[in-house]
Amino acid sequence: MLLAGASVTAALLLTPGVAIFTALLAFVALLLARHALTARRSAQETADA
Repeated sequence: MLLAGASVTAALLLTPGVAIFTALLAFVALLLARHALTARRSAQETADA
């Protein structure tokens, strides 16, 4: 919910004409970044165990 809100807010401020498209792209980018960080953290915890 926080990622979606941040995406929509940034899109409305940066590109009001195409806010929906920008919000969608930003949301997907944030989800991919979160997934990458979580996967990296899981891999490090597995290696440490």
